Amino acid sequence: MIVLSPMRVLPSASGFRIAVAARLSMSLASRRIAGPRARAAWRALALCLAGAAALALAAPSAQALPSFARQTGQECAACHNGFPELTPYGRLFKLNGYTFRGGESNLPPVSVMLVPSFTHTQADQPGGAAPHFGPNDNFSFSGSLFYGGAITSNIGALAQVTYDHAARNFNWDNLDVRYAHATTLLDRETVFGVTVNNNPTVTDLWNSTPAWGFPFVSSALAPTPAAATLIEGGLAQQVLGASAYNFWNRLVYTEVGFYRTLSPTTLTTLGIAPGGTSSIKNVAPYWRVALAPSWGQNSVEVGVFGIAATLIPERTRDNGTDHLTDVGFDAQYQWLGARDSFSLQG
Repeated sequence: MIVLSPMRVLPSASGFRIAVAARLSMSLASRRIAGPRARAAWRALALCLAGAAALALAAPSAQALPSFARQTGQECAACHNGFPELTPYGRLFKLNGYTFRGGESNLPPVSVMLVPSFTHTQADQPGGAAPHFGPNDNFSFSGSLFYGGAITSNIGALAQVTYDHAARNFNWDNLDVRYAHATTLLDRETVFGVTVNNNPTVTDLWNSTPAWGFPFVSSALAPTPAAATLIEGGLAQQVLGASAYNFWNRLVYTEVGFYRTLSPTTLTTLGIAPGGTSSIKNVAPYWRVALAPSWGQNSVEVGVFGIAATLIPERTRDNGTDHLTDVGFDAQYQWLGARDSFSLQG
C-alpha cells in the first residue's frame, strides 16, 4: 500500500517550514505473492516522492506537552519542529526516558489536549458517518489527558488516555514507560534503555515510522482505506510489549522487542473494542536499526524496522493461523535554522 501525504503551503509569521512526507509499506504474508504489484508499488512511490517534493507546509510555533516544557525549562521549539515532529534535542529527551530537568515547577506532570474537527466529504455517507452522526458535515472532537515526565532520575513516561467523541468512549492511548542509562561504549557516548509500550513504533525517535508519522491528525468520521500492513496501527493499543534499545555515539540506533496481545476482557476494560481483533500466538518480535548522522543544522536518518507475527484470526483457533512479516524502510532529513526549517520524511 502506498499513501502519499501532501501538505499545503501556509505562510507563517513565525518562520517558514517546508515538510514533505510519503510512505511505502510492505507486508509479506504466507498467502500472498507480491510479483508485479510490488514493482508497481516501487514505481508509484517514486512518482509520489517526485510529486511531494513540490508541496510545502508552513507551521506556526511548535507545540508540545506543557509538562515537558515545565520540567526542562525549555521552549516547546527546543524539542519540536511542529508537533509531534522531534528535533535532535527532542529525540535525546525521549531517548533518555523523558527525564531531562532544568525547569522549576511544583505542578504535576499532567497535560490536556483537545482536538476539534469538522468533517465534510464529497459524497454523503449512507446511514451516517458513525452512530449518532449525520451523513455529512459533522463536528466532533477528541480530548486527551497525558502524564508526561520523569518518575525518577532514570525512569520516565508518556501515558495518554483519550476520550473519542465519535466512538463516545474513553480508552487508553499511547503508552511508553522507559528506563534509560547513559554511559560510554568503545569510548563513545551511548544510551541504553528499556521501554514498556502498547504500540509498535511508538518508541521510535523519528517521524518516518507509523505511530508518529504523517498524517499527524486525521478525522475519525471520514472514510479511510481498509488495506494496511499490520505494523501500521494494526496492533496499536491491543498489545503490551517490552523492548531494549541502544543509541551509540548519537549515530547508530538499535532496538529489539516482543509483543503479546491483551485478552478481550482487558481490552474492554481499557476502552478498546475487542470485536474483530486477532490474537498473537506466543509473541511477536519487533526490530529497528537506524543510522542517524548529523552536522551543523542538518540531521539525517535512514533505517529499517519490522515485525513478525503469527496471528489467530479473530481469536478463533479453529481457523488456523496467519503468519505476517512486515518490513519497512524509512528515511528522514531535517534542517533547522534559527527561524526557518525544512524536513523530508519517506
